[in-house]
Amino acid sequence: MPCPWLKGSTCTSPKLPKPSPDVVGPHCRSEFEYRSCNFFVEPQDEKKEGLLAFQTSTSKEQTFESKYKPYKPIHALPEEPASKCPYFKTYRGSDGRWYAVCRVLDRLLTVAEVRLCNAHWKTCPLYKNGAKLVSGD
Repeated sequence: MPCPWLKGSTCTSPKLPKPSPDVVGPHCRSEFEYRSCNFFVEPQDEKKEGLLAFQTSTSKEQTFESKYKPYKPIHALPEEPASKCPYFKTYRGSDGRWYAVCRVLDRLLTVAEVRLCNAHWKTCPLYKNGAKLVSGD
């Protein structure tokens, strides 16, 4: 097996400022000798290309607040709301307040919408068509 950085007759090692055929020698094609090369580094398991190379590898899980970006004056509730609608979901924010999400719309509900959802969920057109609209969540 040749060096993993050898592409054709060009060395593409990340240690080089740009790919170059000038540093390629017989050691590059040898099964074990390429490891002694000054330009050899172990390849990473996951190579990110394009804009993904700049993505930080923090949590892949997106937090509720970063996804929905709640605006406290209209979205925050002092206590956990209750609705029997299966597409109604609640989250507790980092501020200790409660927030409600309609999974059909995939957005936060305002305080007024939460009251309506609690009282009239059976007649809601989103509830009636929810099974068709919600993606495997």
